Amino acid sequence: MSYIPYFALKIFAGLIHAIFARIFPKYSKHGRRLMTIRQKMTLIALSHALGIPYRDIPLLALDLADVLRIKNITSFQNFNAFARKIRPQTLQTIIEAIAVVTLKLDDDNSRVILIDSTGFQIMDASSYYLWRAQRSADFFKLHVVMDLRTGAILLATPSDRYYHDIKPLRKYFLRELKRLCRRFGFRIKAVSADSAYDSEDIYRRIRIELDAIPAIKPVKRRGLPKSGLRAKIWRMRNLPWFKRYVNMRWVLEARFKTFKRLFGRVVRGKSEASRSKEVLYKALLWNVLVLLAKLANGRKRSFNKDEKIII
Repeated sequence: MSYIPYFALKIFAGLIHAIFARIFPKYSKHGRRLMTIRQKMTLIALSHALGIPYRDIPLLALDLADVLRIKNITSFQNFNAFARKIRPQTLQTIIEAIAVVTLKLDDDNSRVILIDSTGFQIMDASSYYLWRAQRSADFFKLHVVMDLRTGAILLATPSDRYYHDIKPLRKYFLRELKRLCRRFGFRIKAVSADSAYDSEDIYRRIRIELDAIPAIKPVKRRGLPKSGLRAKIWRMRNLPWFKRYVNMRWVLEARFKTFKRLFGRVVRGKSEASRSKEVLYKALLWNVLVLLAKLANGRKRSFNKDEKIII
């Protein structure tokens, strides 16, 4: 379980509740109204990201009762049933929305995008005994698109260990980045990733759809690339300006270490659906921390009264 000081946890929970209050209605159509949807979502998000089991959520609710204005503490079965109804697509949309707000607070519209994946060790009962026996433990992956300047996670999607890194970029990330740029007026200057994303169609889509520099170092494979955009990238791979963009991906590697120190290196879900939600909750809380840091720096930007962040 990750540790956060109580004074920081109160500020953290208050901001998460304020974000959820802009997204979710206060109550559902049916059911007992002992606790609002926003209060439940705040407690579930904190429990998933910090590794708190469902049976301890009422204790977390007691600690945050004054911040969240909770009057009635429900049993953990109610939290468990409610959490099953949350879809991963909903969490991905919230992650995008918080990232867009963070980027809107920034002065620079030109972005350098970092793409990579990180693994979380699966620590259920069977994996624990495999780990005790010093055998290779299974892990769960989180694929991330991060902004270099702010550190906000723009896009995130989970997968198992056998899903190749290039597939989320090809099927999801490039399409969504193009949509976000068109809707919010962002300009992507370069896309930095490692050699796992080396492919001719990836180079072309980054260059044509995003109008950005594909800062992905090509590999030799069965010989030197002789034609296409891969050949051009291969010829300029040692140019100082290109190497600078390629090496920016190490910033994401360093932030992954901070990410795991804050939210842990393991996932405890038994099913793939619960593991997917767990890593997405971690990404959501990371974006909330980035937004808190941005607000604490005193950056001011005037939003129009009717301006809305609609994903």
